[in-house]
Amino acid sequence: MSESDLCCQALGIIGDWDIYVKVPVLVPSKIKFNWNDGTGWQEINGTDYLIQQSGGIGYGDLVLVAYTYTIKNRSRTTTINRSGYFYYPVSMIIRDEDGWINLYIVDYFEEAFIIGADPSQGGSILNYSILNVTPTGSGGGTTQYNLKIYDSSILVYNQTRTTSPTANKESKYCIYPDNWLFLSTYQNYDRGAYCQEFPNRNKNELKLISPLFIGLVGYPNLASAQSPDDCSDPPLFKVECKPYKRCPEGSCEVICGDMVCCYSEEGNLVESFPLSQLY
Repeated sequence: MSESDLCCQALGIIGDWDIYVKVPVLVPSKIKFNWNDGTGWQEINGTDYLIQQSGGIGYGDLVLVAYTYTIKNRSRTTTINRSGYFYYPVSMIIRDEDGWINLYIVDYFEEAFIIGADPSQGGSILNYSILNVTPTGSGGGTTQYNLKIYDSSILVYNQTRTTSPTANKESKYCIYPDNWLFLSTYQNYDRGAYCQEFPNRNKNELKLISPLFIGLVGYPNLASAQSPDDCSDPPLFKVECKPYKRCPEGSCEVICGDMVCCYSEEGNLVESFPLSQLY
């Protein structure tokens, strides 16, 4: 036993045996990270992390723009996918100029590049969009850092910022709680009995050991408990004893109302105590 438990250390204490247990608690692994931007350290449950650095896109950088648009004329509707080099940022707009309505890409230098058809030629632009913008490495774009945190292959955190993060992993571990958990009370009337733990890996059993069970298969369980699968330490038991009150040896017990009176052989009262303390 890990703490004082007189019922198991002494033989044959007659009374109530209060049984308590401590089962280890699994503290999951955590990822602690700091974006180094003044926000301080943070943590999240996780098993792995990945930091990736990439060149960002800055104003005026040369980028490759993939875009799509749809034109409809009298006979058919056509979707067109194209790409081209422009200066970031880039937007797509329709301009109405002297009755000519065209689709343009406008870039950082506010240069407009026509990419669509004039509806006066029998067609109209139905929709248009930029599919993606890819850095070319030309320009002074800001470096970006992406932090991904996984918990058993499940993505639980994903952030991209311009500051480089610091991260470290705190492995999972098991810890015993501070307080004992009450399980049950065993009423013992066997003066030859005591109790003993039988730990086996992450399991533990508290058994009643008594000469009464000699020759029988196994001793009866007073309690049993099991730790989480990831905890190798077994649960701990504690047994607190509350002995029953008896008259001194050689005296006689007499019920006196709500009291127990202990008389010697000569008829002298040697002790008395409340009836509630008598087993």
